[in-house]
Amino acid sequence: MDKLKRLYNIDFLRFGLAWMIVLTHLSVIVDKFYNTKATAVMALKFGHCGFAAVPAFFFMAGFFLYRTSVNNQKKFSDFITFRIFRLWPVLAFSFLISLLFGRYKPYVDTMNLFFINSGLGLLKWNESSSNSAVWFIGVLLFLSIFFRYFICELKRKHLIFLCSVITFLSFSVLIKIPMEQLGYSKVVMPSLGLTSGFVTGLGSMGLGVLFSAVFGCADKIKCQFGKIKILMFSLFELYVFIYYCTRVIYRSKVYENSLYWLLIFSVIFLLFYVNKGVLSQTLNNKFFGKLGEYSYCIYVLHLPVIILLKKYYIYMNVTMAMFSTIFIILLISIITYYLIEKPTYIYLKNTYERIKY
Repeated sequence: MDKLKRLYNIDFLRFGLAWMIVLTHLSVIVDKFYNTKATAVMALKFGHCGFAAVPAFFFMAGFFLYRTSVNNQKKFSDFITFRIFRLWPVLAFSFLISLLFGRYKPYVDTMNLFFINSGLGLLKWNESSSNSAVWFIGVLLFLSIFFRYFICELKRKHLIFLCSVITFLSFSVLIKIPMEQLGYSKVVMPSLGLTSGFVTGLGSMGLGVLFSAVFGCADKIKCQFGKIKILMFSLFELYVFIYYCTRVIYRSKVYENSLYWLLIFSVIFLLFYVNKGVLSQTLNNKFFGKLGEYSYCIYVLHLPVIILLKKYYIYMNVTMAMFSTIFIILLISIITYYLIEKPTYIYLKNTYERIKY
């Protein structure tokens, strides 16, 4: 997120999206292990909410990529280097956990450490790593490089046109394929070798760049909000937020039109970005912002932790297994953030700048 406007409520959205993905994987794994009526219902309700969270993550990455690229014209090589410094340490640590606890796949996991994975179509879709969630990281890195180049090289109106076309074509492909039949590593455009994960990222990130280019100046709008306007704004914000949570996070059927739910999220995002409603202002405090800082660690580490703890589920009931897993994921993510992600990034960045300059 760019330094011109740090909104803690946006960080909280990241935190919530990360837990949506955790719920997706955890509910399915717990159901397979216990195989009860309660776990089946849980898997049915939460088993697909990650399909809404992943495009939302890409959307926010695109939105703030445009903002930071416009406001901080660092060299292209520096941008790539710092992005790798940001993503790699936690990625490497997640594979270290897999290596220590017996699920490391030498060839595939080594390729993933270089951001080469099945999400990019560079490995076969069935060659998933010991941590299959990290397909997102490789796709995010290469799409960030792709969009950063065009943000810096194209005029704003041309960039808007390009992102509009990319978003339209990407979701035109995705909408034709039932979502429950898709894995993010399956190739959906054989002629180009593009996977569903890459196409999802391409369209979602393109939409984020598009929204940022069009609406990114919302924080500069000097608009007087009286009590009536604030009330109406707050009611609308609360309605959209509850609608999204109840229909996407807790539902009994997979929604085929992923673009529709991404647009609903984008409305929530913009409402929080404008930060005029009661809900967005309530969530805009340092406590919720601090939770958002752990979201990357939560996403990357949750699957290795679940796999590690699964062997102990035999000693627990369903409720204990769920809550203990969630607690340990959060605890390990916080520890990793302070001991690995944050200090390693600062060290690598300072060392790079000292050597180069």
